[in-house]
Amino acid sequence: MKEQLALQELLRHRFARAQSVNSRYSLRSFAKKLNIHFAALSAIINGKRFVSKKLATRIADSLELDPQERSELLALFPEQKSKLREIQFKGEAPKPVYALLNPD
Repeated sequence: MKEQLALQELLRHRFARAQSVNSRYSLRSFAKKLNIHFAALSAIINGKRFVSKKLATRIADSLELDPQERSELLALFPEQKSKLREIQFKGEAPKPVYALLNPD
């Protein structure tokens, strides 16, 4: 949870800083810079959307964080767990799979 709060705070700070330079700078413009949808950015900033480590990495890259700040932020995020399970086929593959692999 602390990783989510840290990212929210970083995004709020960067957005406020951009608005201080240009008062007409919008959330849509900021989202475009980050290469994410503006609704997703709004949900992230307001704590209504969970951010994965993969998305946090994309955001950190888009913000061009210095290496130390980037590593500190990403270190807060837990390692990604694979959602896929290893499937082992024993013997002959099921017919639909076999048909797709060998159309003859």
